Amino acid sequence: MTETVVHVTTLEQWKSVLDVWFAQGYEWRNGGKGYRIDLFVKQLGRHLKLNANHKISYWSMGICGEPFIEYADFMAQQEKTITKETYYVTQEQLDFIERIKDNSSPFNAITIPAFSKKFNKMLYHFDEKKIGHYYVI
Repeated sequence: MTETVVHVTTLEQWKSVLDVWFAQGYEWRNGGKGYRIDLFVKQLGRHLKLNANHKISYWSMGICGEPFIEYADFMAQQEKTITKETYYVTQEQLDFIERIKDNSSPFNAITIPAFSKKFNKMLYHFDEKKIGHYYVI
């Protein structure tokens, strides 16, 4: 992994970059995943760096000696790398969801036998060759 240095100008940007890196499992070079607002406010940290060793550090404004990217460019990169998953459902499944959603007690709608049979049918594929065995599809 290459090092990344991001230039931020607001506390919200500082937190946003850290949120991305914390979600990816990175932490400060001395450990921890706090926002360390004191570094932004008191130390005037304006450059966040993700080191090659997967640790986060910072530089005060005007001291950064490495190439950096602006916050907007960093966030644009993140949007490109986020994988968007698509789930496909049948009309029958959508209708069932609507019925449950409109029910005053959705849990009971799933657990009572009339609904339960329909629910299980949609979630499992019954293999007629092996009577009594269900497989999740």
